[in-house]
Amino acid sequence: FKAHGIVIAEPTNNNGVVIGYRGSTKIRFICRGPGGHSSAGTENSACEKLITLWHKIKEMYKGVNTEGNTPALLRLCCGEDTPISPRYGEALVSIRIGFNSDLTSIKRDVENLVKNTPGCEWHVIDYTKPVKVSANNSIVRALVRAILTNNLRPRLLYKYGTSDMNILYPDVTTNIAAYGPGNSELSHTAEEEISLDELMQGVNIYRDTVKEFSTIVLGSKT
Repeated sequence: FKAHGIVIAEPTNNNGVVIGYRGSTKIRFICRGPGGHSSAGTENSACEKLITLWHKIKEMYKGVNTEGNTPALLRLCCGEDTPISPRYGEALVSIRIGFNSDLTSIKRDVENLVKNTPGCEWHVIDYTKPVKVSANNSIVRALVRAILTNNLRPRLLYKYGTSDMNILYPDVTTNIAAYGPGNSELSHTAEEEISLDELMQGVNIYRDTVKEFSTIVLGSKT
């Protein structure tokens, strides 16, 4: 499937045009320990190893910005409701991949950590590449014009997360960007909301984007 242009519907505070998203990968860590009674301590338990690995990953990728990598611990499971040092445990870690990084470098970093932790292994579960498009592509220009038409000041943005833009570029089109009404900082929180005024403003900007894009690409108003 090919498209002349795509607008990914993501909240961008009504005046933002997203031209880049970081990538992401999920990595499963599995650790094993010798077991034994908890009264002897748990220094080499599966849980201790996983926690140590997680702290090393956090230290390695500390700081949040669009250029760098940011880790998040999604799940940590180990041990049972018995006084036995955990023999087995798993952790699932998400790493957001900055524009100056890639999966190869992350795999190299993780391998260097895990090889120094006996009894542990790791597996890449999924991978989404980062994406950054030209600020001069046709759909970005159309969105900027449409936002100006609706008396707002357009802003070009890069986002920390991922979206369908990571998947669709460049195979479906290189004319792609993200735009939408609503406060992006509230996304996936308990306070996520949108007002009717924001919604209608977004509808008008979508409509005007189609008109502007038709003029830019097809040379005629629609």
